[in-house]
Amino acid sequence: MKFTFLRIVLLACLLSAQAASATVVQASAVNQQPVLGASVLVTISIAGLDSPSPQSLAAFDLDLSFDPTILALTGVSYGTGLDVLGLGSLQFTTESTHLVNLLEISLDDAATLSALQGESFQLVALTFSTIGVGTSDLALTLNALGDANGASIAAQGIDGSVQVIGPPLAVPEPGTPVMLLAGLAVLAAFNRRRRGR
Repeated sequence: MKFTFLRIVLLACLLSAQAASATVVQASAVNQQPVLGASVLVTISIAGLDSPSPQSLAAFDLDLSFDPTILALTGVSYGTGLDVLGLGSLQFTTESTHLVNLLEISLDDAATLSALQGESFQLVALTFSTIGVGTSDLALTLNALGDANGASIAAQGIDGSVQVIGPPLAVPEPGTPVMLLAGLAVLAAFNRRRRGR
């Protein structure tokens, strides 16, 4: 009897732990293998705000780290998920060589966010230029997620990566070597004729 009770308690704990982490924040590159010198778009999105119970996001504070020998940040664009009425939001971006801190606070009230905010949306889009060849991890750190009432939202962060490949090797057209040999043959024939006179 005690073992059955313990199993039920253990199962309830496991289910509540899974339910608490149903909200996911994910960093992903739109183009996972850009060519050196190209730009790459990285999006940070949230999903699962309706699980286990409906909730709305009113503020977030997160860090994204990357390899500065491979990627260089060139632009940041915040999404509209925290600005459902178009009133604006407070947005702060702090950059360092290998890390960018992103913070946004909604100016919309709790009722508006609950009524109009979707269960999943894009938080931020970051543009990077590729400056080196290799793989850069996109490590996401969730400093804080909160609703309009100041309650914390539990979420799981999912990292991404970008593999920058070298530029394609220049392959000469098949006709180029033939044209070069034909030109040399014409020059050689011209020189023979000239010497023969």
